[in-house]
Amino acid sequence: MLDAQAKAAYRQRLTELQAEREDARDDEERLEKVEEEFQALSRALKSAVGLAGRTRRAASSGERARIAVTRAIRLALNKILESNAALGKLLSSTIKTGALCVCRPDDRFPVS
Repeated sequence: MLDAQAKAAYRQRLTELQAEREDARDDEERLEKVEEEFQALSRALKSAVGLAGRTRRAASSGERARIAVTRAIRLALNKILESNAALGKLLSSTIKTGALCVCRPDDRFPVS
């Protein structure tokens, strides 16, 4: 998350780097360094700014936990799929993530 002052400073530095790009056209090493910094600042600014330049809000702790659990389940399912394709396919079709994590067994395969 970036505050308004930091975003303004990033934008100012990006403007300066664009001018440096023009000056560094003949110096390949300098141009590469300018380009690396420009790309890094651009990525940071894009991650902090949403649509139409609005500031992104930090996700709640509950949302971050939901995302972490979803990623962990997906990773586990992918590992199972790699070692046992049939089981991985079955689990992938029965385990659903989202606002709630749910396992709905397939009626065709009764659990005993």
